[in-house]
Amino acid sequence: MQTVLLNTGKAALAAAIAEGKKLKVAAYRIGQAANFEASVSATNVTPISVYQGDATNISTSLVNDDQIRYVVTVPESVGPFSVGNIMLFLADENGTLIPYLHGIQPVPIPKYKNNPPAVIGNRLVFNLAAKYTNISEAFQLVIKTPVYASLPNYRDEYELPNPSYAVYQQAVLQNNTVNGNPGLAVRRNIDNSWYLNVFFQRIDDPDYGSLRGGVVGDNYLPFYGDYWAGGLYNTASSAFDRRLDGGASWAVPTVADDPVDAGGYAA
Repeated sequence: MQTVLLNTGKAALAAAIAEGKKLKVAAYRIGQAANFEASVSATNVTPISVYQGDATNISTSLVNDDQIRYVVTVPESVGPFSVGNIMLFLADENGTLIPYLHGIQPVPIPKYKNNPPAVIGNRLVFNLAAKYTNISEAFQLVIKTPVYASLPNYRDEYELPNPSYAVYQQAVLQNNTVNGNPGLAVRRNIDNSWYLNVFFQRIDDPDYGSLRGGVVGDNYLPFYGDYWAGGLYNTASSAFDRRLDGGASWAVPTVADDPVDAGGYAA
């Protein structure tokens, strides 16, 4: 994600440091456009805001005195839309939002709203970093202790237990054999089965968000269609246009030739 510190954000940081005031990140907005050149003069997401989240879904960590990293979470309860660009906003003493940071994705990422049992929502997490001299002096940072949850871990989806008797609703897969990546198995209430999600995928892959592989060279497994046996080969038909003794052309179905004496008696 390409991230820029906006002019309005710089002005707010400079004033806070000079006056000894503390700022706070109050909100973020999401726009659906992606892959465009960021402008330091922007004041809103592009083209319009499709969702606005509050500070409860923004966590902050201090990298050093001159850099702060923000982690923005888009929860399962919102959507559907695509996430192409994100803008963070500061709040002044009157609660007025001040454009602060703008992040632009190389490609839009689909966001689905949780609507069980028909739709299982996805959670998206984005990292934005702000770098400014003595930026740490402008914020009152509070360190929050994370709460960890332990999930059962399985080698692949074939080791998953019967979903009817599974203790947990989710399980971690070391290898999702559909695409060769680690994944998360989620129990579906609609049919009491396991739904497989992916932990790691390239966001510029044309099959991002799906479970059917990707493009050659990106370390994805090839996509196999619904064939009775074997895989899909792209060999030209002309390569098989050969004539066999006693047979017919492979390319054009015809009636078989007369039997050929290949030693011994003809049929």
